[in-house]
Amino acid sequence: AEYMGLHQIIMLVEYEKCRKSRELIGRGDYNLRPISIILHEGINHNETYLEAPGIKITCAINGPYTELGRHKNALEVLIQSSSCAASVEPHKLTSMQSEVFNAIQSTVLLESLEAENLYVQIKFNIIEADGDLVPYLINAGSVAMASAGIMQKAIISACSVAIVNGKALVDPTADEIRVAEAYICACYALDINKIMHFSVIGPVSKANLKEKTEICTAGCKQYY
Repeated sequence: AEYMGLHQIIMLVEYEKCRKSRELIGRGDYNLRPISIILHEGINHNETYLEAPGIKITCAINGPYTELGRHKNALEVLIQSSSCAASVEPHKLTSMQSEVFNAIQSTVLLESLEAENLYVQIKFNIIEADGDLVPYLINAGSVAMASAGIMQKAIISACSVAIVNGKALVDPTADEIRVAEAYICACYALDINKIMHFSVIGPVSKANLKEKTEICTAGCKQYY
């Protein structure tokens, strides 16, 4: 009981630090960072540049190529970090690749690619990173895929929530993730009103999960 009391005090202090840091820049608990996306159309690929405070990512769509026979899947996701300011550990890059692949695969019409023996590569480059990159990678990838004309069930948007002292902090920074007891990421398609991909890390009660998922989905809708 004594340990739990001390732990709750520590988490309360950490939450207050996070809240005050947000207040200094005019962000509430549920506010997203402002985001801008620039599209570039090239001869061999379409590229998207995404920027938000503390986040800079490029996403290139290579293909479709008639090379499906040389690959295991019609869709491939590659993530690299080319900047010291955005250094990401190799095992984390692998984990992010898997989550981004699963999210984008949930909406891409893979059967249409496979039927025509086509292969598409999505290549991300992380330039700057402060916080949870997965939603930003998914958002950049979804927009880039649409711009490249790759058939999708719907354009998805992604958002994450860090749970600190039981409170939800939408679009968390690296410091907020560091002190969070749990984390939720959701990908939502407004056109069909459906969560296309969902992941949870850390202990969350069933009631709390429902509430925080709704907050996360509301964050997704803000991007539209």
